Amino acid sequence: MDNMPKMQNYTPEELVKMQEEALKKAQETWNKLTPEEQAKATVEAQRMLEEETRKHQELMDTVKRFTEERKERDAAQNAQKPKFCSNCGAPVSGGKFCGNCGNALS
Repeated sequence: MDNMPKMQNYTPEELVKMQEEALKKAQETWNKLTPEEQAKATVEAQRMLEEETRKHQELMDTVKRFTEERKERDAAQNAQKPKFCSNCGAPVSGGKFCGNCGNALS
């Protein structure tokens, strides 16, 4: 991967041309393979795709787990914070209205 050219040095048109050339070379190489080699390559490509899909799913599961843990931690922290009336600043312990000034609580 270190020998790959940096993409920011190319225009979109040049990138499209490079992609077309790579696809053409890949097709030429594929056409040179025997049917047995093509079958083997197909199986290996499928295995690699399944492995990458598995890795992606593991990553997504980790992100989901961290997100859920963060929500739970934030909810626990918010539940522990004292609540105050936004109008007068008096501490409130629940209800729809402030016991000190009568302001509607959100």
